Amino acid sequence: VKGYARNRGADLVGITELEPLWVYSHRGQILYGNWEDWGKEITIEHTYAVVFATEMSFEMVGTGPHTPTVIESMGNYAQGAYIATQLASFIANLGYAATANHFSHYEVLMVPLAVDAGLGELGRLGYLVTKEFGPRVRLGAVTTDLPLIPDKPVDIGVEDFCRICKKCARCCPSHSIPEGKEQTVVNGLRRWKLNEETCFEYWGKIGTDCNICMRVCPWSHARTLPHRIILWIITRNRLARRLFSIMDDIFYGKKPKPKGIPEWARCLKDSYSTQR
Repeated sequence: VKGYARNRGADLVGITELEPLWVYSHRGQILYGNWEDWGKEITIEHTYAVVFATEMSFEMVGTGPHTPTVIESMGNYAQGAYIATQLASFIANLGYAATANHFSHYEVLMVPLAVDAGLGELGRLGYLVTKEFGPRVRLGAVTTDLPLIPDKPVDIGVEDFCRICKKCARCCPSHSIPEGKEQTVVNGLRRWKLNEETCFEYWGKIGTDCNICMRVCPWSHARTLPHRIILWIITRNRLARRLFSIMDDIFYGKKPKPKGIPEWARCLKDSYSTQR
């Protein structure tokens, strides 16, 4: 199953038993004007979830909050929908029930499932932070009754690093990411609670997916040899997390500026500026 998901384009794949808490209670999406689905209760009898992630381009995310980030986001969502539907069909052909979860059909919460499946940890910015790509990923999943061997959650030091770093909160233009050192309990879960209303309001104002928090996160750097070495160290040593958090501010700035837009995408910026 994992091999097929990777063959279809997934960069990371994990398996978890389906925790009922991560299943939406009622349907909140309207697809193709089908209002009859709105508010319908969601019931899932599946016992497992195959969760996958696709990497978002370092080059494109680096332009945030400019227009290329929208192309990268939607491209990854489309890729995730393709992988999820292909994987669900693959499992169905084995004789088991399977449901694809993607941008146009969510029945489960992606990030908690991904954490349970061992793909990464929940970061301060509200995204899944992976060891391989940081928060530069989009998620999809397939729930199924196919008997599978679940993976285990991982501890790669993200929570401890986020407690020190706070760069995403410092750079957030809408102040939607909390800067407090400690997490708080919200709806029974301990986390840094993103203010999703002010975040989405800012998206509406600028007309893009923003992605500034994803761009400035130290875990988002390209996986060059020096960064791979640093990553290896900070996943294992708490003192190193403090040291490299300071060094990231020194080398990249406390509020890093967007990177240059790729040559082929400059027309997007010009078009966006004209519209604004």
